[in-house]
Amino acid sequence: MNRHGRLSGLCAVIAGLGLLTAVASPGLAGAPDEASFSLQNVYAGSTVPSGLLVQDTEEAEEEVISEETTVETYEGGMGWSLEGPYYLRSADPIEPGEMEFKLISGYSTASDGTDDDTGIEFAFEWGMMENVHMYIETGLELGDGSVEGNADIKALGFHTRFWKEDGWIPAVAMRNEMRIPTGYHSDGVDYEGRLLVTKSIVPDTLRAHFNPFLRLNNGDNELEEDEHEGFIYLGENDGERDPRHFLWGVAAGVDWRVADDLVLVADYVHRSSTHRGDRNQHIFEFGADWKLAENHMLAFGGEATLDADGNEPNFGMKIAYIFSINTFRLDGG
Repeated sequence: MNRHGRLSGLCAVIAGLGLLTAVASPGLAGAPDEASFSLQNVYAGSTVPSGLLVQDTEEAEEEVISEETTVETYEGGMGWSLEGPYYLRSADPIEPGEMEFKLISGYSTASDGTDDDTGIEFAFEWGMMENVHMYIETGLELGDGSVEGNADIKALGFHTRFWKEDGWIPAVAMRNEMRIPTGYHSDGVDYEGRLLVTKSIVPDTLRAHFNPFLRLNNGDNELEEDEHEGFIYLGENDGERDPRHFLWGVAAGVDWRVADDLVLVADYVHRSSTHRGDRNQHIFEFGADWKLAENHMLAFGGEATLDADGNEPNFGMKIAYIFSINTFRLDGG
C-alpha cells in the first residue's frame, strides 16, 4: 500500500471512533458520579435530581411528625396522697424526701349532748423512699387531762405501696401501725393493719378507695379512741362491759380533685363496736385538702354518726394546718 492509502485508512479509523463517541456521549453526560452530585449540591444547588430531593424532604417531614406525636401516656392517671384529718386514705404515699408537720385541733360531741370534747394533735410524716413513708401521731384532750390514755402515741406506722395504678389494675398499699402507751395511766400496745386500694374513675380527677382494716386492742384504757385519725370520744367504763380485743371494719369512699390545689373527700365507715354486746357502728365522713401555697396546706375533716345511740360521737370536726419541706430520702433518689 502506498503512502496515500495508509493515510486514508488512518483517517477512516479516526472518523469511526469519533462517530462512536458521539453516539455514546449523551448517556454518559446524563449520569454524573456520586461525588459530582455532592459538589454540585453544595456549590450550584441546581443539579440535584428532583426525585431525590422530594424523597429526602418527605423522609424529614415523617421524622418531625413522628417526634411531635410521641406522647408518654399513663392510663391510670396521676396518683396523690390524702392528707386531711379523716380516716380514709389513698394507696399513694407522700412524695419521697418530703416531710410534713401537722397541727390539728378538733371538737366532738356525744349523741346525748352531755359530753363535749376538744383536743389538739401533732403528726409527722416523712417520705423515706419511693413507695414508703413513715408517720407518728400523738394528741392531748383539753380539759380532761387525767383521763387514762391521754397523750399516748396514737400511731407509729409505715405506709407501703406495693404497686402503682396501671390501666385496670388499682394501686395497692398497706398501713401497719401501733399505739404506744406513753400517756396517763396507759397500758398495752395496740396494732392495726389496713389494706389500701385506690382506683381512678376519671383519671387525674375522681378516684374510689377501699380501706378494710383489722385491729388488735390490748389496752384497757377508759379512753375510747375512735379510729378516724384521732376523733376522741370518752365513754364511761363502768366495769360491766368487756372491751373487744379484736376489731374489724372497712372504709369506702371517693375523692374528687376539683382543682390542682383542692381535693374533696366523702366516705362511709363500718366497724365493730368497742365493747362486747354493742352493735357495729356506721359513720359518714367528709373532708377537704386545700393547698394554700407551695409548702402550706389547710385540711378539714368531719364525721357524723348514722346510729345516734351513744356508741360514738354524734358529730365531730377537725381542722389541720400542714407545713411541708423537701429533705433527703433513704434510697438516694
